[in-house]
Amino acid sequence: MGQETPFVLEGDQIMREGESRAYALTWGQFSTISTAGTAAYVNGSDDTTNLLSGSTSVVANVQVAPLITIPDGFGGLTVVVEPAIASGGVVYKTGIVIHVLKPGSAA
Repeated sequence: MGQETPFVLEGDQIMREGESRAYALTWGQFSTISTAGTAAYVNGSDDTTNLLSGSTSVVANVQVAPLITIPDGFGGLTVVVEPAIASGGVVYKTGIVIHVLKPGSAA
């Protein structure tokens, strides 16, 4: 039997320059998980140190990613926050796609 694909209750998001958020993800098919880190990418390039602050936390099967802050000048870019967890000796990852709006643009 193959491994299950993780189901995470998140989808594409919209943020603005200067905005900060911490995303919570529910890994519904697991009762307990451990964190395997979180990375952030801008248009495919690793920019974790510039975008994320704090640490990833886990309670039962809910993971809270570090705080992401969108810097000025990022309008029009795509940011992907990639949380990872471990369960049963297997590492699972997902991506939260964030479309960054330019100043003054509509959501």
